[in-house]
Amino acid sequence: MLTVVLILQLATLGYHQVTTACDLFPFNDARSESPRDIVAECLINGLLMGLPPLGFVLGQAALMGLGLAVYALLLVMMVRIWWLPYWFGAGEAWLAVHRRQFARTIKLVPYRGPRHPQPDLNHTLLHLLTLMTFIVSAVYYFGR
Repeated sequence: MLTVVLILQLATLGYHQVTTACDLFPFNDARSESPRDIVAECLINGLLMGLPPLGFVLGQAALMGLGLAVYALLLVMMVRIWWLPYWFGAGEAWLAVHRRQFARTIKLVPYRGPRHPQPDLNHTLLHLLTLMTFIVSAVYYFGR
């Protein structure tokens, strides 16, 4: 089971880093980001998403728990940034960011109107992968 946990954790980290740093248009639109913003996002999220595999490899309960807290925080942020605006509407600031960075990317979720920005396929997959990783990591952590 630990192998599955680590594969999912490293896949989540790798997926995030590749889709942040590499322009895979129309899957993502990394070219709309400045190199400085890309480096900052890769570093910050890379450090955060690197904690769980480190904790699970070392078998350190405190670091494993911190890793689970990181995944929980990431999931809360994903819901707050992407899914609440999609379902309940977004403010002008997020709509402007969405138009600039995500308007031309692939979307699978239905269009709900101009104030309800659709999560793109890239982020939808990242969110599902992060959720799966959190669940499997938590099952392992609490079941050991």
